[in-house]
Amino acid sequence: MQAVSNQYLKRRAELTSDALEALANHLAAIRGRKNLIWVSSGFPLVINEPLTGPQAQTREISRATRAINNANVAVYPVDARGLIGAFTSTQDSRTPVFATLGNTRLNIDTMQEIAETTGGRAFFNTNAIGDAVRRAIDDSRMSYVLGYYPSLAKWDGRFQEINVKVNRSGLEVRHRKKYLALPPLPRESASGRADALGDAMRSPLEATGISLSARVDRPDGAPKGETTLVVQVDAASVTWEKRAAMWEGMIDVLIAQTLPDGRSFKTMDTTINLSATDEKHAQMLQEGFTLTKQIELRDNAYRLHVVVRDVPTRTTGSLIIPAEQLRRE
Repeated sequence: MQAVSNQYLKRRAELTSDALEALANHLAAIRGRKNLIWVSSGFPLVINEPLTGPQAQTREISRATRAINNANVAVYPVDARGLIGAFTSTQDSRTPVFATLGNTRLNIDTMQEIAETTGGRAFFNTNAIGDAVRRAIDDSRMSYVLGYYPSLAKWDGRFQEINVKVNRSGLEVRHRKKYLALPPLPRESASGRADALGDAMRSPLEATGISLSARVDRPDGAPKGETTLVVQVDAASVTWEKRAAMWEGMIDVLIAQTLPDGRSFKTMDTTINLSATDEKHAQMLQEGFTLTKQIELRDNAYRLHVVVRDVPTRTTGSLIIPAEQLRRE
């Protein structure tokens, strides 16, 4: 029973991290600070495994908070459990036990970690959930954007503290308490890139890190289901590097159809190497560039998914197009 409970907790941590990352990708294109109110009972920062001992969920938390910070989102966790009574249960058992710091802070620690890392605030041990939500909303009424470069560029993968002080008494400054000094992203494996494309395709939310738009061109007399999809890509969202006389970039592109039962079929799955002269590069930055693919729409297709991912930075853009809309075009 304990092993099953631990697997459930691990799965909950993974699903929560996936959801937070999907929300961050969806909000990436909105400028300025965004506040995300997360009403939940959270998940333990450390899960006790019978065979391997305590296992910290740092990988899941780091992945989610990195995406959240890149999108400039502050998370405000609100503990849905409200005021903790005299009795509670532990992660290892459903048997009621006396509520102590040792068994009630397991989930709160995770909430506070995510709040502090993203510049939000955690609300817990209160039944005034509505008031907590209102106070989180109030935090978005006034904000300032500060930018700086670390004086000590030591990218050792550790957390570095951030302190912001104001010359006025009685004010509480809400900001990211620290940042993770991660080195440049390592080169991603082919399987890792494929998994990332698949995750973006399966997400119920569109990613906006790369701005995309699409249209359908269907010539008169074309066979049933055959159509040409034209995707417009914002070139300014893609990483370009000047090599000799040419500007170069690299993107992964996935086009897939999904059926009502959840099955998916890839129509296009490829890596595109971009290359442009100075003049063409300047034009692309202003107007974007297009990707054209002739597809045969399945009779039972439910949705068409388009995913474009910048290889160097892993920034992602996606579109979810209802198949009925394609058939009406």
